[in-house]
Amino acid sequence: MLVFVRIDRKPPGLLQMENSGHPALSILPGWTRKSVPERGLRRLRKGLRAPVATSLDLLPKRREGIMRGWFSHRAGPLGAALAACALLAAMFAAPASANVYATDLKFSAPAVDATQPNPSVQLSFRLNEAADQEVRIDIHRADNDALVRSVSLGPLPKGLNTWTWDLRNNANALVPTNVEYYFKVYTRGSGYGAWTQISDDAIPEVHFEWPKQVVVNTNPNSPYFGWTYVYVGRDGTTASGRSTPKGVYTLWPDATQIGGPTLGGVSWQTLFSTTTGPPSPFSLTIGPEDKVYVSDWSDVNGGVWVAPPDLSGTWKPILSPSRVVNSPNAFAPEAQHGSISHVLVLGKGLNRKLFTIDEDLRVAGDTTGVTQGSIWTYDIGPLDNEHTGPPTIYWQDGNPNRVINFVAHLQRDTDGSIFVSQYRSNGTDQASLFKVAPNGTGVLWASLSAWGSPDPLRGIRAPFALDTQRRRIAAPSVELGVINVFNLDANGIPQISTLTPVGGGALVWLAGLNSALYYSTNIGASFSAQTAPEAGVALNAISISNSSTTGLNGWAVGNSGKIFQLNNRTSWTAVESGTTENLNGVTAIWNSSAPPVVHGWAVGNNGTILSNTAGSWVTESSPVSVKLNAISRRISSFAGPAYDLYVVGDGGTIIRRLDASNTTTPTQWEIQTSGTTANLNAISMLVFATGAGTTTGYVVGDNGTILKTTNGGTEWVAQNSGTTVKLNGISAVTATSAWAVGNNGTILRTTDGGTTWVQLNSGTTVNLNAVFFRDTQVGWVVGDGGLTLRTLNGGNSWTVIANTGTANLRGVAAVSVGSGAPRGVAFDAAGNLLEVNNVTERLRVYSPPDGVNEFTTKSVARFVPTAGSPAKPATPVVTAPASSSSATQLSASWTATGVAYRYAIGVTAEDQGEYIVPWTNTTSTSVTRTALSLENGVTYFWYVQARSANNVWSDVGISNGTIVQAPMKIGLAKSRPNNASVTLENVVVTKLSLDESMNPDGFFVQEQDQSAGVRVKWSGSAPPLNTLVTVVGTMGTEGPERVVNATSVVTGASFTPTPLGVTNKTAGGSKPTGGAGLPNDGLLATVWGKVTGIDFATTTFYLDDGSGVENDTPTAFVPNKVPGIKVKSVLATPFTTGSYYKVTGIVRLEQVGSKVIRRLDARSDEDIVLVNP
Repeated sequence: MLVFVRIDRKPPGLLQMENSGHPALSILPGWTRKSVPERGLRRLRKGLRAPVATSLDLLPKRREGIMRGWFSHRAGPLGAALAACALLAAMFAAPASANVYATDLKFSAPAVDATQPNPSVQLSFRLNEAADQEVRIDIHRADNDALVRSVSLGPLPKGLNTWTWDLRNNANALVPTNVEYYFKVYTRGSGYGAWTQISDDAIPEVHFEWPKQVVVNTNPNSPYFGWTYVYVGRDGTTASGRSTPKGVYTLWPDATQIGGPTLGGVSWQTLFSTTTGPPSPFSLTIGPEDKVYVSDWSDVNGGVWVAPPDLSGTWKPILSPSRVVNSPNAFAPEAQHGSISHVLVLGKGLNRKLFTIDEDLRVAGDTTGVTQGSIWTYDIGPLDNEHTGPPTIYWQDGNPNRVINFVAHLQRDTDGSIFVSQYRSNGTDQASLFKVAPNGTGVLWASLSAWGSPDPLRGIRAPFALDTQRRRIAAPSVELGVINVFNLDANGIPQISTLTPVGGGALVWLAGLNSALYYSTNIGASFSAQTAPEAGVALNAISISNSSTTGLNGWAVGNSGKIFQLNNRTSWTAVESGTTENLNGVTAIWNSSAPPVVHGWAVGNNGTILSNTAGSWVTESSPVSVKLNAISRRISSFAGPAYDLYVVGDGGTIIRRLDASNTTTPTQWEIQTSGTTANLNAISMLVFATGAGTTTGYVVGDNGTILKTTNGGTEWVAQNSGTTVKLNGISAVTATSAWAVGNNGTILRTTDGGTTWVQLNSGTTVNLNAVFFRDTQVGWVVGDGGLTLRTLNGGNSWTVIANTGTANLRGVAAVSVGSGAPRGVAFDAAGNLLEVNNVTERLRVYSPPDGVNEFTTKSVARFVPTAGSPAKPATPVVTAPASSSSATQLSASWTATGVAYRYAIGVTAEDQGEYIVPWTNTTSTSVTRTALSLENGVTYFWYVQARSANNVWSDVGISNGTIVQAPMKIGLAKSRPNNASVTLENVVVTKLSLDESMNPDGFFVQEQDQSAGVRVKWSGSAPPLNTLVTVVGTMGTEGPERVVNATSVVTGASFTPTPLGVTNKTAGGSKPTGGAGLPNDGLLATVWGKVTGIDFATTTFYLDDGSGVENDTPTAFVPNKVPGIKVKSVLATPFTTGSYYKVTGIVRLEQVGSKVIRRLDARSDEDIVLVNP
């Protein structure tokens, strides 16, 4: 089609705009509007948008000079017309766009003097991919969000784009000055109908040797929005020649590198092997405040570090390696964490929590390790300091364990539930992915039980990804070489019907009459004929088990005992079978030993069974003489390999040979009871299972017969197929998902283990003879007349594949070939899927099947057109007291140049956008805020900006922190979380404390009114007994007791405390197992009673006042269980059993297995008084 266009030209070389926002188009003289097709006009208008709106700033640099020349005054109308044609050609040739979005939104300056001639500012942004439909810029006032300017830029290319704003509104008037503005970028792309790789493997910036993880910042309110972090686990050089040292790299979504590699100044370890072993660090997580959390799964260096979003400086340990459990161990005071493969971070400021799955840490009292793999939480709070307290249990794994491999990862859904993945290679014992209910109250869903064995998600060795907006999960499978993507329903439950492999491939072979052989390398999208070694052979079945480009791959079998052997994927040779019987079924079984082994078995007429385990085919003894139609295998182990065989035939025949691979003690074929006399034509046993007794399989036959076993063929149960046609083929990929095909174009599917079979629309009425599914989505069907069908959506729709001949096709086989080993995946904000792969050595991006898509990004930056100087004031220097004893008041002052100021107060050393006092305007440089509700022990920061006379704001100045150290009662302090700062004022020292080696490690204090007491851990000089002290420190937990980890102890006046009289039963209050009443652990108390037992080894005895409380007996020196409170003595001489004593000491709590017992620690000999001498 030829279109003539007139383009009106006006200075300074911009296209004339109509009110509609399109270039002015007119038909040349002699042409009428009807002469030009309307579709052509629409496309022309659309295609001309880009050069109009951008003033040519958006053209690719290679063509910019030419285009500017064409559109200049000197070029004339002909040059402008040529430019339009060139642009139209580019528009029409552009491919479909990904889910496109903009990042890196910036103004070229924070302010511009609008009183100068022709004022303007440049707006810039990056597109992750080309926007093939539209990009629009909307400019808003920041004070009221009013839209002042909107301009459509048309389609734009991937990468950095710019547009110059002349500070005018939609009415072409200058916008008001001394007002802040922001802009939005709206993008729309055509998208794709299936997952499609959109990244360019040739770009050097996406080449990484041994990449281990990728994460993306998806926070649209962050200046780091869109930043992509790629972690490379070792120094190396890619096959393409790019050197990529170990570390974390940062990139924009358009693959432009920002920085890296960096390792944050931390001395990381390397585990096992620099070639194949897990790296140190192990994984990355982006927190809600944009910081990057780095976890290490190293026994030596296990821990968690935090880095700023730009990864600058030295990364700070949150969970330090100094507190790691080097091997599985019951929980101990020094055991804060173990090796951590992944973390989840929730909340900001005071509410910031760290979630982990720990390889080594156990619940207190667990001596067998059943609680390893539980989810733990750490209340790390607002500051990036080393967390010293132990975690709390969020979800407790149990017996039997769900988590049995600690390459485990976490993702949180919108309802508070947490998905947990773990690496399982075979997918037969425990779920590869499961979902823990909110607050850790149970398990809502597990892949293995819900989707059947073998687990379709097996092989998750790297962090998976959750797109909470589009309700998708992507789980990388190292074993399968694919990324399994699936949707969640309205209740957040994964749907197997949506399971789609991304990134993987398959080799497919077809076989049929007249020696028909076909081969595909592109998942069956197209086939090419392969040369058969003999012509005219009716091939009835084919089985391929080795995808190697060298060596034996598998066999096709046919009439008259013909067997063709496939070598090197493409070369077929005829091999001797030793029989002339028609062969109807074959199975190839591969083992990856060195050298690789492929075993084969074939079955045929008159009960024929052949085997090939040593390079040639031999005839086996058969228990039947009927026609045998198909054979299937169940592999119990690839070490050998070890497998069981199942065969079906006419007259309802099913025979089985367990442990068929055993050549030392050969097993025999055994006849099974099928419960039917119908001819059975095909069988599909699940490949992996933990034992024959748990193996699931399906059989199909004449008259719509479908049988199922769930116990390895011991029993076969008939199912209702809903049809009476002859069924010829069956393919099962999980215990719940299977497909059957038969005459008259019949295709049946079950997704519930055969409870219901649904007939699918095949689009044909020819007989269908065989079916093979690679997974729950991708499958192939063959039939008479050379018909080949393929589905990519589990059978919902089928495509006829051309060029597979006209001979009846009887067999189809496929071998999955993954695209390397996906080591990490992430979703970006627009729903695109990113993957790093250490075999392909690439960062790849896949666009989702969303079709037309839209996205709007808002600039974080602000711009001010000023009525005068645009200079930005200097950053205020803010000063605040280092500490405050008030829980209601904070003060700060600052030095700055400005006419006014604004301030906010928060709890982080950087402005994260969360405040306890929102931004507040003031003209003062000194402010005291009152009536606040401040947390004791929390450090608060002031954020201050100065404003110029022209409304230009300075950068944010941040004060030093003010820690609130308001005194509190011991009872309140003990209710505070671990690491919370506390100040105890004028509390009395009641006893010095000793560690397990009897060395001083602190003291006990209590309130003067006896309301509460607590142990204080202190490494300095101990204060005297009966002295008032003020203690500053943080709360912690050791076993069942709370402790104060003191940082400061100030001694005051003398004070003599009065012991509290308690009974055995009331000692400890409600905290001991079976106890009741107000907690009084840590208090100085007196008890009375009779000695019921003495433990000389630990200088302890048991004192019973008739309450009969439990303790830790029997022990080595107290062999029988006795009642009474446990008393820790300092006496060197033993007591007498049956004597009565009064003892004064500190009430303690002690963990004994799963229970907490009472204990009293006497202060000295004088505190133990015999009352019946």
